[in-house]
Amino acid sequence: MATFHRHGAVDDVDVFYGEAGEADARQLLLPHRCPCSSQMYRNLTPALAPQYHVVAPDLAGFGYTEAPVRDLVAHRFETITHVVDQFVETPGLGRLALVLFDAGAPMGFHVAMRHPERRPHRRSDRRVPRPRLRLTPVKSRGNHG
Repeated sequence: MATFHRHGAVDDVDVFYGEAGEADARQLLLPHRCPCSSQMYRNLTPALAPQYHVVAPDLAGFGYTEAPVRDLVAHRFETITHVVDQFVETPGLGRLALVLFDAGAPMGFHVAMRHPERRPHRRSDRRVPRPRLRLTPVKSRGNHG
């Protein structure tokens, strides 16, 4: 299933995000780790799309999302959290499951606490959706020893 790349406005920030899957399916929000971008999910997003509506935004100041002009330190936790917090208010996004790890986890927990009505679960769930991916071994190109 194809991933569509879109832009959305949050305050004065142009947010870039990848989206795949049917809009009426269960929704997953995939905030990336720092310093990366939503491209880290380029293989996972289409693999999850048959079962979920997947949204993978670039955080403020990363990837193709602009850094807020009002904040000289765009990578501050408060700034990134504010942009994601406002992004989840985008029309079409309903109850979201957040897939959290690394530096995105504190930001995701903050967003989940601010929007309890949008969480599909009110408990920690260790089960992470794991699509079946076919991995092909990479052949060595010489001696790396």
